[in-house]
Amino acid sequence: MVKVSCCWLYAISKYGYPPILDNMFKALEEISDMGFEYSEIEALGYENLREILENKRRLK
Repeated sequence: MVKVSCCWLYAISKYGYPPILDNMFKALEEISDMGFEYSEIEALGYENLREILENKRRLK
């Protein structure tokens, strides 16, 4: 069986680059609502990466 993931371009296109943390949660919820079980997340710069790492358990 093939597993298809949703590209983070969905969140970028809808919320800008990089999306703020609240919008990351919205995008992941929307991606899940569309039926995807897997998605990637991208970070841009140290501050964005730090924010993602500090919240990685919540983002899962």
